[in-house]
Amino acid sequence: MTARELLPLIQPPDSCTLDSAALSTRVEEWRAALAGATGVEIAKSQAVIALGPTADAAALARLCELETACCSFFTFDLRFSAADRTLTVAVPATKQDELLAFQSLMPTWPAPGSAGDDDGTSPCQA
Repeated sequence: MTARELLPLIQPPDSCTLDSAALSTRVEEWRAALAGATGVEIAKSQAVIALGPTADAAALARLCELETACCSFFTFDLRFSAADRTLTVAVPATKQDELLAFQSLMPTWPAPGSAGDDDGTSPCQA
């Protein structure tokens, strides 16, 4: 094979490679894994997700590995410590729309000052 023929094999795809059925299944897996998240901080090309105390490290690690196989532009950093559990999701600057789509997998929290938010703050900070 020539270098030109090898290039598509070496360079990861620039978009998701899942078909619609597999994508639907993956979305549901992410929603289940992130259901206990307590907040998210979004900066230009990364989201830091505060995971709840029941976060399943093995399930999250598996999803991160699967996701990088089909959407290689994502990078994940999963951290568990005595103080907290976080998942940082990062994308190149050209993939910010994909990061926003990933954010849509997060649970929703009441807006500051709304019913059910007794201290006027929201764990979700954009």
